[in-house]
Amino acid sequence: MDRGRFFVGVGINVCEAPTVPVEGVDHGRESTCLNNYRNQETEEKQEKEEKEEIRSFTPKVIPPL
Repeated sequence: MDRGRFFVGVGINVCEAPTVPVEGVDHGRESTCLNNYRNQETEEKQEKEEKEEIRSFTPKVIPPL
C-alpha cells in the first residue's frame, strides 16, 4: 500500500510453468503456461496431417478390389 494505492501484478508464464507449493505460506494452484497449449495444438495438428497423408497415400499402394 502506498499513499492509498494498491498495486497488483499480473504475470503470464510463456515458456514454462513454475512449480507452486500446494501447502505452506506460498501455496497456490497448479501453474500453467502458454507454451503447453501451443505444443498441444501443434501435436494435434501434426497428428491430423499425418492421418491425412496416410489416407491419401493408401489408395496408391493398395488398389481397390
